[in-house]
Amino acid sequence: MVDKNYFNITWILWIFYTIASCVVISLHHDLPLASKIYYAAGEHWLAGQPIYQVNTEFLYFPQTAIFYSYLVSIPQWLYEFAWRFMALGLISLGLYRTARMNDFGAHPKYFFIMSLSTMLLGFIAAVTGELDLLVTAGMLLAAA
Repeated sequence: MVDKNYFNITWILWIFYTIASCVVISLHHDLPLASKIYYAAGEHWLAGQPIYQVNTEFLYFPQTAIFYSYLVSIPQWLYEFAWRFMALGLISLGLYRTARMNDFGAHPKYFFIMSLSTMLLGFIAAVTGELDLLVTAGMLLAAA
């Protein structure tokens, strides 16, 4: 396969992957979403209320609530989609930038392989809206 085809197929896969995670959360309203916990903590931060008494599930640093407080201004259903597009977009960009560090010109193949393994291993994190995706994306972008 030509390198350009790897590149195009990988970006198309990321688009479908992001849409698939959004479809799953819109069809299954009973899923325990970590992103709901972050949203509630962001709301409490903006209201000046204690963030650790929102529920017993928020066990993160206060900076997490501060970060999510910027997304609280939009409705929660839209936040769920925006969160996935942001997190998956940043992790795909981080993988692409990391693959570009290859000196031999085979970065589209590496991007494809890295993306496939990330997609397979990270689907549950993408659906539940885990913070791990943003942390991983930040580390990949910082390393690149």
